[in-house]
Amino acid sequence: MIPAPAGIHANYKLDNGRWTHSRVVAFDDDGDPYIVWRNGLVNAKSRPGFGGLEDFDDEYSSLIPGAGWSVVWTYDDGSTETQPVIGWAVKNGWSVVPLVIVDDVSVEDLDMTSDKYRLVPPAVE
Repeated sequence: MIPAPAGIHANYKLDNGRWTHSRVVAFDDDGDPYIVWRNGLVNAKSRPGFGGLEDFDDEYSSLIPGAGWSVVWTYDDGSTETQPVIGWAVKNGWSVVPLVIVDDVSVEDLDMTSDKYRLVPPAVE
């Protein structure tokens, strides 16, 4: 196994149409990517919904609370789902992105997703 450079992720399309990702931790001698899944390493291509590899720049310089903001997702069928923004990440010292929980499993920033969404500020009292 060859250790993967930081930032390489395997992308997966979920059953609900949204995308998620897992960090690639190694490559085998044939160049296949491996991710941590449950109790060990698995070939990233073997997981359902595999959509390829991408180099993400995950360098967060600071994190701040979500402060009451929420995100409303709009799906292709017109249905919507509202989730709280759990925090904001400052990336590389200059851009700020909202953080959300995806499928009760992982925290992702919204610029890693191709879904349609809008941000809603906290209610003014």
